[in-house]
Amino acid sequence: MMLIFLVLTSWTTETVMADSSLLQVPVIATDASGNPYILVSKMRGVSNGVNLYYLFLYTKNGGNWRADTFESYGANCMESKDLTIDKFNRIYAIYFQEDTLDYTRYLIVASKDSIGWSKDTVAESNMGPSFDWVSVATDTVGIPHIAYDYYLDPYTRGFYAFLDDSIWQKEIIDSLTDAYCCAIDVDSQNQPHISYFRMGDNLWYAKKIDSVWYCEEVDHTNYASWWTTSICIGPDDLSGIAYKDPNSYEVKYAYHNGISWHIDIVDSFGGAVGTQKALDIDSLGKPYFIYEGGYNDYLAYKDTGAWHKEILPLTPLVTNGCSGALRIGRDGTIHIARLATDDVYTYREIHYIYGTPERIEEESQITNPESNIPNLEVLPNPFSKLTTIKFQVPSSKSQVTMSIYDVAGKLVRQFDYPTIRLSDQVIWQGNDNLGQKLPPGVYFCCLKVDDLITTTKITKLK
Repeated sequence: MMLIFLVLTSWTTETVMADSSLLQVPVIATDASGNPYILVSKMRGVSNGVNLYYLFLYTKNGGNWRADTFESYGANCMESKDLTIDKFNRIYAIYFQEDTLDYTRYLIVASKDSIGWSKDTVAESNMGPSFDWVSVATDTVGIPHIAYDYYLDPYTRGFYAFLDDSIWQKEIIDSLTDAYCCAIDVDSQNQPHISYFRMGDNLWYAKKIDSVWYCEEVDHTNYASWWTTSICIGPDDLSGIAYKDPNSYEVKYAYHNGISWHIDIVDSFGGAVGTQKALDIDSLGKPYFIYEGGYNDYLAYKDTGAWHKEILPLTPLVTNGCSGALRIGRDGTIHIARLATDDVYTYREIHYIYGTPERIEEESQITNPESNIPNLEVLPNPFSKLTTIKFQVPSSKSQVTMSIYDVAGKLVRQFDYPTIRLSDQVIWQGNDNLGQKLPPGVYFCCLKVDDLITTTKITKLK
């Protein structure tokens, strides 16, 4: 049974920009100092029947937001696609623009370093719709890697490009059929990993090893549709993928454990992953991602084997959330960018949301509402050497297990109790077993009574 938990978190929400002409869900990146950057596109007007567009890069530095307008173009269409910042704080913004005369589409990389902005055309197409799904990541030496869709009549192929001595090298990822909704990340060995859907098929994954692409089916229970995938490589160089199942409409997370793929159903009510940067994995290997469901945006993350989720807050003027992008800073702060609107989509805001999960409670509708969830109390908390854990069990015969996990989800202590028939409180004192042998830090105490589970955070001081 997969348990879903509700995370209670204190979030700070800032409105970066409010404009009815905002076009797309924004993407976000953070630099080495933890400063957020948000890529925004908007239509600025119409001149002689031609739409005019701006691309903004919003930066928060020193507590204030400022906009850097790096593209202003008259075109039939111009859309921002993805954003990343390499280890040297060089910015890479990916977008496409369409020529007003012959409707040729250009995939463009705008990069910014200490000197200023420069632009490269990675690919162009006049054969049909291309560059609807574009994703970028940088490797350990700062080289950008891009995954994108490219129309080759009658198919849309998945392509990969990387910068090699100022020349963009391009390859087909999967030559068998249509590939789209692609996302990319790069591992510590500078090898690209790509998630994508195949037309009329399922979720697939591709990895390049020694100049050869290896393509593998991940989820064979769905049929491809126009939903974005988001991939991220964890600190162990293993891949995780967040996506919406086009068949069941479930929000899923697929992860590789070094041997095979495993799939978690995170939510079942039809939420959608909105951007290629919706997923990130922290330094401890915990995945976090945001997705849209109904009028709300949700944050989900996996900890101690269970998925936790919460609704991201909306400001009074807006009622709809359109899930955007998420990045995790080095200090563990979660940075989120999203588009929020009113009911009729005439008022639009770009939100920047940041915070860190603080407390976990089991979501009551997931468990049996008629059951008595065991009461778990830790005193004192935080503690230094000694702590007492009190809990109750139902009056009927119960099997009890208490487990202690660290913040990485590693089991550090487990206590199995014999069958208990008491309805009174059972008191366990940590003493040497818990207080003196655990190093200082944050832990989660998980109490399981039969099929019921309750969890609380405990903190060990020095």
